[in-house]
Amino acid sequence: MLRSFFVCAAAWLAAGLLCQPALAQTAEPNIVVQRFVHSVLDEDYSTSWSLLTRRSKDYIIDSVSSDEKLDRGLVANLFETNDKRIVTGFWTSFRTSIKATFDSLASQDPQVAAVDGDSARVQFAGYKLQWLCFREGGVWRLGLAETLFPAAAK
Repeated sequence: MLRSFFVCAAAWLAAGLLCQPALAQTAEPNIVVQRFVHSVLDEDYSTSWSLLTRRSKDYIIDSVSSDEKLDRGLVANLFETNDKRIVTGFWTSFRTSIKATFDSLASQDPQVAAVDGDSARVQFAGYKLQWLCFREGGVWRLGLAETLFPAAAK
């Protein structure tokens, strides 16, 4: 399942190459997406993790604990503490699978395509994929799992 997570994530991100019209610029949700891209590229995984929604974190924790046959609580703690095993396992694999796409996004300023209450869609110029962000406790967070695996992240 974890391998399929990386393959699917890379495919979804790479498939977003169809151009879209220019989008109105707004703050906050787009900055979260931009910070996530940069934090992954900079290997600042503690920041990457902190930018994700609770649903995305749960999805990733469940995937890793299932694939690795580890206790869910242990895996959650490994992510929350940015444990070396998570860095060398999950994050390094994730970064490797999406690096080419993230490299092309790093120099761009993503735009907010739409905001509807506590949810927003963010898009990079030249990419069809719209990143989903959600306001949790007054703070915008990236819905990585919600963006890439909407059915599985419910």
